[in-house]
Amino acid sequence: MLAFSLTARFAKAKSERRFEVIVAQDRSILDEAIKSFGRELAVALLILGSVLVFAAILQVQFGLSPFRKLRQDIEGIRKGAASSIDTTYPLEVVPVVSEVNALLSLQQKSMDFARSRASDLAHGLKTPLAVLGTIAYELEEGGDKRSAATIIDLTNEMRGRIDYQLRLVRLRQRVRQHSLSASLSNVAPRAIAVLKKTRTSKHLDWEVDVIDGLDVDIDANDLIELVGVILENAAQWATSRISVKAKKDAAVVELRISDDGPGIQSADLRTIGRRGGRFDEASSGTGLGLAIACEIVALNNGTIAFERAQLGGLEVTIRLPVAD
Repeated sequence: MLAFSLTARFAKAKSERRFEVIVAQDRSILDEAIKSFGRELAVALLILGSVLVFAAILQVQFGLSPFRKLRQDIEGIRKGAASSIDTTYPLEVVPVVSEVNALLSLQQKSMDFARSRASDLAHGLKTPLAVLGTIAYELEEGGDKRSAATIIDLTNEMRGRIDYQLRLVRLRQRVRQHSLSASLSNVAPRAIAVLKKTRTSKHLDWEVDVIDGLDVDIDANDLIELVGVILENAAQWATSRISVKAKKDAAVVELRISDDGPGIQSADLRTIGRRGGRFDEASSGTGLGLAIACEIVALNNGTIAFERAQLGGLEVTIRLPVAD
């Protein structure tokens, strides 16, 4: 109940008359109106707040979408799917994209320059080495076999080192965040098929047990080089049989290649893979193939081990991470 009172006084000749006026109204109607307004205001503020929060989320999502696309494009460059970033971005992001593309272009030019210089150096050394070989042949014909043998050994070593460095510059350099994929299930059988056609491998019996779906975290060209040098080494030393087995073990793919050749003494197993290391000076080759294999495995966060095989020769065990 809401009440309002007023006192009125009227003067007379010898006295005064006073009147009191009281006005009252039922307050429940006003209270209900206030409560109704409060409820409506709360609902309106709640809706407005929800709309503002939703709009803020949409604004952030829309504003950051170019950077998510930029991250995907950079990931594509890491995987080798692209060489640069597409410039179809908002004007605010284009300067960043341009700088990244310029950096990638400069890096590629530096790598191409280094590879070109290495190739030029190798080709420039081939002619002097060929001349030295001719001189060694003339010395041998003249009876100075000791000097000829020394020159031949030095030229062979120089050719081997040149070949080693040229093969290394072709490898894909990686950082920890690189994510690559190559199929060992396809590379191994193809490499074996090529080797079977060579003169030294036609008589060999190949025992191949490579399951499907063996994708490893390595560049495809590096995997071809790795499998190729190990199989070539096995084919060179094998007497009649080579075993190639590959399987998946948790997050690692394991490849085992063994032969029935003469093998290597246990004391020499620790030195395999060192540049220029050879265990039979009468054989051909520079001994750098296994060194290159070790470089490739180390570059791709894998492991390689050498031990005596049950077949009697050398067994090489390579473990590489599974591709994402």
